[in-house]
Amino acid sequence: MNILSDICKVCPNQYKLVPPRILGVIKKSDYLIIGESPKDEDLALKQLFTGKVGNLLFKDLEQIGLERRQFAIINAILCPFKNPTKHTSQIKKVMAACRPAIETLIKNICPKYIFCFGNIAASQVLNKWVTMKSVRGVAQYVPEFDATAFFFWHPAIY
Repeated sequence: MNILSDICKVCPNQYKLVPPRILGVIKKSDYLIIGESPKDEDLALKQLFTGKVGNLLFKDLEQIGLERRQFAIINAILCPFKNPTKHTSQIKKVMAACRPAIETLIKNICPKYIFCFGNIAASQVLNKWVTMKSVRGVAQYVPEFDATAFFFWHPAIY
């Protein structure tokens, strides 16, 4: 079973899977950034965290001595998720469909630190639905990935 091509068969999102090249170079990295889902800018540029959100994020990271190339970057939902009503039940179904692929990607990257942006990313890493209010500002060790996770509001809210 090719997990990255088979997940859409069970996904209620009805969008095509983002090709793995859009996930960036999947490599071993001490640092992993997990966003929510690819946006139109990401698809056009074939790179995650582009546009205003990515520029803001990586500008801040550069101020503390980190560069984009040091991070593996994936999303908690692998395809563009367009859900204007933001129904939690629909988001959870899409997350569940992506979960096996996300687990595989994280385990292949072997990060020491996972930076989750938004509650969808946080929920996917913790494998349970959480709110940002409940996890933001608290580092949590995630035994499943042998990594420490940090949780942040998604930069798009700023």
